[in-house]
Amino acid sequence: FLTDYGCASAVLVFSLFAVWKAGKQCVFFFLGAILPGLLFAWYHISCFGSPFVLASFYNNPQFIDSEKTFGIFSLPSSFLMVKLLFGAERGVFWGSPVLLLGVPGLMTFWKEGKKQREFVCFLAAWILLALTSNASFNGWHAGLTISARYLIFTLPAFGIAAAKCPLHVPWRRICFAGLALLSWCNMFVIS
Repeated sequence: FLTDYGCASAVLVFSLFAVWKAGKQCVFFFLGAILPGLLFAWYHISCFGSPFVLASFYNNPQFIDSEKTFGIFSLPSSFLMVKLLFGAERGVFWGSPVLLLGVPGLMTFWKEGKKQREFVCFLAAWILLALTSNASFNGWHAGLTISARYLIFTLPAFGIAAAKCPLHVPWRRICFAGLALLSWCNMFVIS
């Protein structure tokens, strides 16, 4: 969160999940957030004069749209959400197709009972909130980057789901190996 404001969506989801699942013990979760919160405040006071002024306040006027909230946010675009997931320029699944295995992985989690369904809801909320906030941002494309830079912090959610994909059927193992190799090749070429 100190380096990527988009992580605020993950902080919100984690906080709500902690309150919901841990009850009174969520105090420890929030105690653990004090130091990062103080670092965030110190950084913003040092750089911008207030803990409540974000770097985007100093954006080049060329990137500000007066019709958008704070000059940079509008309603999320479903078109952009599809591009962020499947597009050849920024798509998470285009760059790392092995993450597509997260879909059957989430279904496997779901079938395992109530506690796992709650976890599926947590993972889905994490990804969907990040995706909608990115798709409402006028700089959704992250400039001249490769892949969905502003969704990098959701990769653990995609990875956890993909790791749960059942591979007991031979064709699924072959599919996994092919998608993993393609993902590795994409990342190798990118780096």
